[in-house]
Amino acid sequence: MIARPTRWIVSAILLILVAGIPLAGVGLLILSGPAASAQLGVPYSSALVATGGNPANYNYWITANPDLLPPGLILNANSGAITGTPTTVGTYTFLGNVTDTP
Repeated sequence: MIARPTRWIVSAILLILVAGIPLAGVGLLILSGPAASAQLGVPYSSALVATGGNPANYNYWITANPDLLPPGLILNANSGAITGTPTTVGTYTFLGNVTDTP
């Protein structure tokens, strides 16, 4: 991020999945991750979003890669919602996971 007197310029690496087969044939898939930016001291709400499998039995969790969620944020394991108020400035990289039960 480069600070400018009147604006911020931000770059991000994004992922687009182009499936060679219909997604229904994939099984369980995380479609999107949480919003990439949050502000210190301001309430944040985003989510991991999955498709396929058995949605009624989704269980989400975070794996350190190398970090966990930013301090002040929590993951709802049932819905994938990530909410809270960030308390520490920084860049956090983590791995979002989801499983289901038949």
